[in-house]
Amino acid sequence: MSFTPELTFLLALVAFWAVLYALSRVFHLEKRGWDVKPAFFMYKSKGLNSFIDRLANKRRFMWLTFSNIGLAFGVGLMIFSLYFFANNLVRFFTPTVQAAPVFPVLPGLTIRLYWMPYFFVAVAVVFLSHELAHGVAFRLE
Repeated sequence: MSFTPELTFLLALVAFWAVLYALSRVFHLEKRGWDVKPAFFMYKSKGLNSFIDRLANKRRFMWLTFSNIGLAFGVGLMIFSLYFFANNLVRFFTPTVQAAPVFPVLPGLTIRLYWMPYFFVAVAVVFLSHELAHGVAFRLE
């Protein structure tokens, strides 16, 4: 039986979560601050929480301004996304016009393996800063 790249990716993803979940149960990672569930994990740290508290309390006005600007950008991007989606649906069902292709980001499938380390570094930077901003906004509100 030969595996397609899509099936290989899905099997690797399921295997990753299964191993992570099993390791959390065997080594009792919840005692060390890790909360692991199927397709979800979170690290809880008192040190990180106090860092976020200190960060949110410094320059409170600046963080509130960034938060409001981000909210405005989010609404604008949501409107643009709905427009893009609707326009693409119209193009899809109109035989003379070609729809714009949309590809999901699937490591190993739509991104070459050579670029994977760069992709993961970029995703980690974006993810960590994004979630840190959620923590600061939470403390502000």
